Amino acid sequence: MNRPQVQSPPSQGTGSSGVAFPRTMSLLVVPAVVALIAGCGSSDRIDELRRSASSYRGPTPSSQTAGPQIGDHWHAAIGFNICGSFLADLPDNGADPLGIHTHGDGVIHIHPFESRASGSRATLQLFFETLGLTVTTSELRVPGTVRKTNGDTCGNSPAKIQVKVWDSLSASDPGRIVEGRPGDVQLHHNQLITIAFLPQGSDIPRPPSKSQIDQLVDVATTLAPGPPTTAFSAGTTVGSSCVAVSEALPPGAPAVPVEIGRPPGQLVKRELRVGTGAQASANATVTVNYIGVACSTGKIFDSSYSRNQPVTLSLSNVIRGWQDGIPGMRVGGQRLLGIPPHQAYGETASPPNIGPNETLWFVVDLLSTRAG
Repeated sequence: MNRPQVQSPPSQGTGSSGVAFPRTMSLLVVPAVVALIAGCGSSDRIDELRRSASSYRGPTPSSQTAGPQIGDHWHAAIGFNICGSFLADLPDNGADPLGIHTHGDGVIHIHPFESRASGSRATLQLFFETLGLTVTTSELRVPGTVRKTNGDTCGNSPAKIQVKVWDSLSASDPGRIVEGRPGDVQLHHNQLITIAFLPQGSDIPRPPSKSQIDQLVDVATTLAPGPPTTAFSAGTTVGSSCVAVSEALPPGAPAVPVEIGRPPGQLVKRELRVGTGAQASANATVTVNYIGVACSTGKIFDSSYSRNQPVTLSLSNVIRGWQDGIPGMRVGGQRLLGIPPHQAYGETASPPNIGPNETLWFVVDLLSTRAG
């Protein structure tokens, strides 16, 4: 599976680019996407994307040191403890200029859209700015909720802003108190961060959203492009006949009305529900729920419903079938996509769930969109 925020290569034989998605969305990333990636960047970059997609759990130790790259999708838990009680998880305010944001789940979602938010530049300060927070060594301000400065009290005791970071999920990790500017903390995968306003020497607990981290899949690895394959002509039917969905749907997931029989030779787009909100444009950044089914087996290869977590991604970084299939949708709408191999993974497949020359069927719900 490939990741959503990854550069994608051109579609096979068409000169167009493919789509890159998260691990659960790997089906969306076809060989065409791989071709796109090949056309857009060096072979080293393609190899890097494939390596990063090999494990949905996140980065290797070396990549942790380097920081997240464009196309990665990491997670860090964060909480704000004021005088011994944690604030409610901060809401998603809809702003996401650089790809470091929250979904209101107490988790920092780290999938940089631009180089200025990648590597060592992926810091807590970018997260603070996205949510309109002020967090310094002497002041903590959460709009509409909290404003504290050093010397204010908890009960009768003077308190101060403190930041504690755990660089792993291990129960044996004692954590570390951050010295210096809180915004300079570099973000890492599976990191735990507590911003506290407490009396000096108080115990600083891990953020409650730690429990969310284990439930998240690296969405960024599913829709990433695969290796280039033999070109197909648009309109050419390839692969086995399509069958109905053959397994139970995840809770909350919509039915997938697969067109049974001969697989389509061209992209299928069918409105299941017409939205009334903003319209998604080419290269937009969208937030979606989706479910994907393999044509020949009827098996679900990926679904945001299984993770109970919508996916945010750039349409410039997904497989070609999504690049061509999502624009024009309106927020609130639901669309069926039938994606032939030349706009997905082609002959190379995406083992173990997507075989060679596999047509992919998706039902996509558009939750939000913004200009890319």
